[in-house]
Amino acid sequence: MTRAPIARDQIYSLSAFLIIAAASVLVQVLVSRLTVKPALLIIYLLIFLAGLWFIRKTLHLFFTGVVPSIVLIISALGTNLFYFAFLEYQLEPVLVFSLYSVALFLTASWHQHQKTCLLLLLAIVTGLIVLVYPCGYIAILIPALWGVYNKETWNEKKERIRQNKTPLLLFAGCLIAVVLLPLLIFKFSPGEIKFLDFKLPGVFYMGSRYFWNDLFSFDHGWLIYTPILFVPALGFYFLADRSPAILYSLFIFCTTDIILEACWTQFDNSPVLGQVAFIQLYPILALPAGFLISRIVVKKRFLRMIILFITGIFIVLNLFQSWQYKTGIIFHQQMTTENYFKVFGRTRITEEEMQSFSGYKEDATAILSEESRFNIRTLASFDFEDVNVPYRNALETQFAKSGKFGFKMNSAVQYSPGIKIPYGSLIKRSWVGLRFSASVLSQKPFTDSSVILVVASVHEGNSYRIKQLKVANLHLAPGIWNTLTMDYISPSDPVPGDELQAFVWNLGNSELFIDDLKFELFEPKK
Repeated sequence: MTRAPIARDQIYSLSAFLIIAAASVLVQVLVSRLTVKPALLIIYLLIFLAGLWFIRKTLHLFFTGVVPSIVLIISALGTNLFYFAFLEYQLEPVLVFSLYSVALFLTASWHQHQKTCLLLLLAIVTGLIVLVYPCGYIAILIPALWGVYNKETWNEKKERIRQNKTPLLLFAGCLIAVVLLPLLIFKFSPGEIKFLDFKLPGVFYMGSRYFWNDLFSFDHGWLIYTPILFVPALGFYFLADRSPAILYSLFIFCTTDIILEACWTQFDNSPVLGQVAFIQLYPILALPAGFLISRIVVKKRFLRMIILFITGIFIVLNLFQSWQYKTGIIFHQQMTTENYFKVFGRTRITEEEMQSFSGYKEDATAILSEESRFNIRTLASFDFEDVNVPYRNALETQFAKSGKFGFKMNSAVQYSPGIKIPYGSLIKRSWVGLRFSASVLSQKPFTDSSVILVVASVHEGNSYRIKQLKVANLHLAPGIWNTLTMDYISPSDPVPGDELQAFVWNLGNSELFIDDLKFELFEPKK
């Protein structure tokens, strides 16, 4: 096949990236606010665009013309990858996506050119995948099975390795070094890089009991919230016909990864749009998607337009559902089939409607926002101006938001002053609300420390109905005071002896400064 002119391919690619950028800006405008610092936003976008760029380079090894650009648009805008890259700004899934994009390109390039530098780079990238992702070790299946599609090709590959073991030894040695050096020097464990916090939920339980929920459940099943996946699913058929040499590598990897991810006990109800743990499959699925698109674009114009129109509908649906999820119309947890169709296509849901949905969980902030319904009083406040307190050694004069003193937290002082009050002295009605506010400052980025605002009910020493606000997830600016607020609804009719507790918890080793802690009680008037 004669390649299309380079200029035309470049125009197609530029158009694809402009469409992706325009969609990102549009959804951000609809959401109405940026939730991340501009510097971090640039880093996230660069990592994301790097992943798309390497997908494009891989696709150009197999396709020409407009096909790579269409696949890029599908990957970026038609999947939940868009949500994590442009609305949630989660570094971990975007980084894993980009690393797999690079690994796929290097695998394809090395099998074409057999250059040592490509092999070493592939080993480094594979090692990084193992380090940053809990199931990343199966990435080795991609280069191991590349080019194998029957018994003869498998025997040929083993024979080549037997006759020339140097590439295998180089790859294995470099991969082991990349994995072991951080483990030995920085005490990192594979899949548990401390600054990423990318851990799969629950415990690993080998079996397929969660498989259906992970893929088809309306409580964030992957195929329900990423319906565009019908494109690569059908594409595997054309991949097997036109390029069987890479079929087994891609298909076995995807199948193995999905099965392994489905073995985590709480994966099916993780509070994410779709399933975050399948993000690494998008670079792999780009190739079968490309084979389907390449067949579509040569079909009769009427059929081609129908198929592309359906694909466009799924892309728009993904963008709309991403906006719904971000604005809370789609529940972050406990989404059911009934609830899904109640909110389908909706741009606004009232609090009263929400309360009628099955599995609805009370939104404490929405409830306490109607302040006229409550008698409000201050339970406790800490401005840290009184030095005659047991924690006076933690008072700090250099950093204070108001007055002369603030409170310094570090590895030795992990808990702030707070409240610890029996419900028996609080509740006159069946329940109460609590508003917990605090000002926090860190000289280092908050992602370097695990600072949590905690409110919980305690029964005989055991906490329940725990609510936490993780400061690292808020993308706060270091070096300035940030005021945080968290609302909490108590259990209905708690045991009088149970306690309401609230405090700031610093799990990290970095210094944290807090000031103006305030705990307000909201008592319903009726």
